[in-house]
Amino acid sequence: MRPRSIVSPVDFSAPSRQAFEYALALASRASARLTVVHAVEPLLAQAAAASFNDGYLRDTRDELVAFTSRVGSGPDAWMPAPTYVVSVGEPWKQILRAADTHGADLIVMATQGLGGVRRLVFGSTTEHVLRATTVPVLVIPRGARYLRFEANGPALDLPLVAAAIDLGPGALAVAGMAARVAEEFGSRLLLVHAVRPVEALGRWDSCRTLASSVARATADAALDGIVTRLDPEVPVETAVVVGQPADSSCEFAATRGADLLVMGTAATSGSHRPGSTAYRALCLTEIPVLAVPPVAGSLADRVHAGANYQEAW
Repeated sequence: MRPRSIVSPVDFSAPSRQAFEYALALASRASARLTVVHAVEPLLAQAAAASFNDGYLRDTRDELVAFTSRVGSGPDAWMPAPTYVVSVGEPWKQILRAADTHGADLIVMATQGLGGVRRLVFGSTTEHVLRATTVPVLVIPRGARYLRFEANGPALDLPLVAAAIDLGPGALAVAGMAARVAEEFGSRLLLVHAVRPVEALGRWDSCRTLASSVARATADAALDGIVTRLDPEVPVETAVVVGQPADSSCEFAATRGADLLVMGTAATSGSHRPGSTAYRALCLTEIPVLAVPPVAGSLADRVHAGANYQEAW
């Protein structure tokens, strides 16, 4: 995966600064265009207009440039020159609009910003973006390994890339994205599938054991089939674990020391909310997550779905 255009939302919080630095590192490595986006809440814009502050957008842009202008302590000749976009509106809509306008093939953002932990759970900008995006989103949690910035640029290493594969219609796309990232960074690749536990009363114990064995064998065969179709140019390993998809995948990836977890944002079986499993994973993990949306559906359709996701709660 070598992005050509990256969008980085910044809200002046420390997590958004860390996510920006990941975006900067990727843009430098791939020689990609980098667009830094800040959305002014409509109520704040109205307040500024009421106080006759006509220059609030220009002032905000200047602050945005200052906030992102220096990285590390050494020379910064390697830094790409970002494009800065300051607009008024709901942040998640402005992020997606910028991604569409600038032809982004990757959005890099934090799990949380100025809204804090409470917004991480309900109604957060990140969750809205995950539900509505048509391009991959690299989400950086607060506890993610920090980048090293050296004199000649950022040091970004990914020895192990893990992918959570749900074996649904988008499984091959998710695995393919993980394989491309692993090939780009010379990483080892781990494909993991979580088999949901079979619930049954005690008298069904023998059947439950058999059902679990069949499910694991079926998943093993499906993962092997995906590897065969991809034929990745890096070492690859497959694993089947038992448990809830997000919880088990995150735990296994962390146990194996993965540096990146790739997963899909499509609704999985038992959920009709796009992005729900990926978002739960982001609430659990301390490693960056690359969320891969389904290829079908227009941006307008996905934005509409994101705007109305509360109906599913």
